[in-house]
Formats: sequence, structure tokens, C-alpha cells
Amino acid sequence: MLVLYSSDARPRYVNDIATALAMPNGARFHFRYQARYLSPEVQRMLGENSLIGSVALICFIGNRNNTTAEEFLLPVRLAKVTAVEKIGDAYVFTLQASGYPDLGQWPRSRDEIVERGSSAVRQGISNNHDEYYAAYWDSSGSLGSKSSKGTEGWAGVTERLLLLETFAQTYLLRLELTDSKGSPMQVSADETGWLSFDPRRSYRVRAWFYGNSVDFGNRTIKLETDGEVLSSISDQRYVVRSRYDQVDFWFTPKASDQPKRTLLRVVSSPASPSDPSDIPTEVELRCLVTRPLAPRMLLALIAGASATAVAAPGLLGDAVPIEWRLLIAGVGALGVAVAAGLR
Repeated sequence: MLVLYSSDARPRYVNDIATALAMPNGARFHFRYQARYLSPEVQRMLGENSLIGSVALICFIGNRNNTTAEEFLLPVRLAKVTAVEKIGDAYVFTLQASGYPDLGQWPRSRDEIVERGSSAVRQGISNNHDEYYAAYWDSSGSLGSKSSKGTEGWAGVTERLLLLETFAQTYLLRLELTDSKGSPMQVSADETGWLSFDPRRSYRVRAWFYGNSVDFGNRTIKLETDGEVLSSISDQRYVVRSRYDQVDFWFTPKASDQPKRTLLRVVSSPASPSDPSDIPTEVELRCLVTRPLAPRMLLALIAGASATAVAAPGLLGDAVPIEWRLLIAGVGALGVAVAAGLR
């Protein structure tokens, strides 16, 4: 499988870990690397276009800028590689979130996590001819790829991340998208990664959150919609008042004759922006609002038949009794009204 690192060397890299952890299954996100951080094996596979569809394991790297402590890793998220684009001397990996790595065999104390993770980093360097790469192909399976889904898998990763100094004051999220019946959202069939929404339904974003701090400050979780393509039908802002809980945000797409695209954002704001261990989480979901073809064709058929029925009295003439002509016209008028109301 492909192994991708994101470290504590810069705040943006740490944010990428929080985002990858929070992403709902099926949603897509991006990791970026300059070419020198890709192993020769990965660069060869990119040239052969053989990475698409492969499993990627995203790992957090700690102590990246610490000259006195050894680097260590912790697996965070599993994903599928859906696209890789070269921009200048860098590569942008498009990843589709799947399960979480099963960390059942990983220790639960900070020192032991660092020790285990340091050994894994050394093994990765050894397997790559004593070179450090942030993206490499793990043919040995040394990190394992067993998947754990849902809240259980997320909790296993989160509990260990929060033991690390980098995330000490952070509230980590897990998002789930469902329709009003509780059915998980599906990625659109065109494989572009846009989440497809039906304007005849309402939808829910459920946000689980978990952190160490009991000093909540002004910490909030917000759902941000554009108000034109997607409209919120619940409170958009939740004030955190516990170490762990969940909150539901509801929204509905707005009907349109043309497909429309927009971004749906969920933002977890830190209580103390000046605290480097209080990491914000920002998740952007690409949303496509479209009306299914079959219902629209049915409405067009109803509208056409109803309009014909309304015109029936004039078309039938005196050959049909007036009572029947009025009845047909009434049914037609009702059909026109129903079709207009369902548009």
C-alpha cells in the first residue's frame, strides 16, 4: 500500500491530519508533496499510472523539527487514491476517505506510542535504502492495513493522538453525512467526487467530537452553507461544553432546473488560536445539487396530460355531455396544480 506522511513541521501539515481524520466516508481530500519527497518506487508507479485505485495509509509524523528527539509515526486514516496531478515540481494526491487503521495492537501510553512509532519510521527508512520519504510504497506490509470502520475505529486513533503534545488541546472531529432517513450519502456515479444531493430531501451532518480540555473557552463547531444552493434548516453554530459529545446540523438543497455546485464547510474553531496544540479542523465537501431525470420526466408527463385535459371541453365539443367535459377539465386543472407544486 501507499504510505503518506503529514508531520508537525508546519501548522498546515497538522491541519491536514485533523481534516483526514474528520472526513466522512466517500468524501475526497488532497495531500501535496514536492517530487523530492516521493520515493523512486512511487515516482515509477506514477509514470506507469499504477497508483490509481490503490490503498493509502495516512500517518502523522511527530518530532519532525526536533533535533534532540527521534521522529515517530502514528497511522491515522485509510483512503483510496483516485487521482494524482503534477503541478510544477509537486504532486497533488486526491484521496477518497474509507476506514480507519485498526490500532488495537498499538500501545495506549505516550512513551510507548513514541517508541513503537520510532521503530516504524526506522523500518520505513531501511526499506527505502536508508532514505527518508514522505510518500513511499510499503511492499512489506510492516504497518498493516486492517481497517476499522465508524466511531470505534475513529476513537482508537483519536485517543492516541490526544496523548501527543501536538494535539494536547485539540478537539478532533468525525463527520457523517446521511439523508433524513439515516441512509449514508453516496458519492456521485461520475467518479468526480462530488457528493450528489436531491432537493426533495433534507440531510444531516453529524459531528462527533472528542478532546482532553475541560476549559472550553469560546470553542465552537459551525456548519457553513452558501444559502443559495444549500440552505441550513437548523442552528449553524454549536458551542462546545463537554469533552466528548455529538451534534447534528440539518440542511436542505434548493430546487433548480439546472445542476448547481457549491461547497459545504464544517469548521471546528480553537478556544485559543494562539495555542499551537489547539488545532482547528476545517472540512470542505464538494456538493452537487441535481434533480433526478425520472421524476422530472414524470412531472412533465403529468403536466402535459393535465393541460390536455383542461383543453378537453373545447376539443370534444358537444359530442360529450357537459358534465363529463367539466369533470375532465377539473381533473386536468388539479393535475396542473400538483405538477406545479412538485417542481
